[in-house]
Amino acid sequence: MFAKIRLSVRKCVGVVVLATCAVAILACLSQPFSGATIARQGDRHGSVAEPARMAVPGFDLYGLDNHERNCQCSGMSPMESLAISDATYRLGRHETVESILNQALAVQRQQLLAKKAALSRWNSADRQLFALWFGSASPANRDRITQRVDQVLLLNKQYSLANFRAASPSNPRRFAYVKPADKSRIYLDTLFFTSPPSKRAATLSHEMTHFLGTDDIAYGADQCRRLARISPASAVQNADNFGFYLEGKR
Repeated sequence: MFAKIRLSVRKCVGVVVLATCAVAILACLSQPFSGATIARQGDRHGSVAEPARMAVPGFDLYGLDNHERNCQCSGMSPMESLAISDATYRLGRHETVESILNQALAVQRQQLLAKKAALSRWNSADRQLFALWFGSASPANRDRITQRVDQVLLLNKQYSLANFRAASPSNPRRFAYVKPADKSRIYLDTLFFTSPPSKRAATLSHEMTHFLGTDDIAYGADQCRRLARISPASAVQNADNFGFYLEGKR
């Protein structure tokens, strides 16, 4: 019994560490850098001037309900660089913001290329996974998703560290959001940094598809699978369905 208690305590501590490090990363992302560091738990952070608040309609608030889209969000100061040399502690590993985002872009490219190959190969397993997330493996749907994969691959190639900003204000239930009119920015939030690499990569693809006109009709694996069953046309248009398809989630 005591062993179980110790295990539970360790899990709780791990969650706290993840959340703390995500907050530290977001604090660093919100300002220009010149050798700035991500402080570990207990270290002191440099102060950041709070920008004026402004209403920004039409955000994609990935991870929140649709009715929360039109929120009050703070303006952001541009960053010169995300190349941070100091490391942050995350469950026993040392990672920099630079390494996290480079890895996310690399894994995103791997996911997109894997699905590009699957859409070309188009065997029974490929069609089954496609139908799970988009309802119908029709030629029209296949062509549409193939085109989207190619478009997101192009965005992936164009993106670098300088294209990312911190969400402001931060929400612990959110992964990221975009302003669809500005294809040069993705705003990252707490859940992005506390998620595994595959989810971070899928988050980037989710957000990039909004630049291509996708919507947020449903969130979460269960709701997205249900959407595919009842409305394939909506599933093809839904950003989260595309993200889960790229992850290969079943």
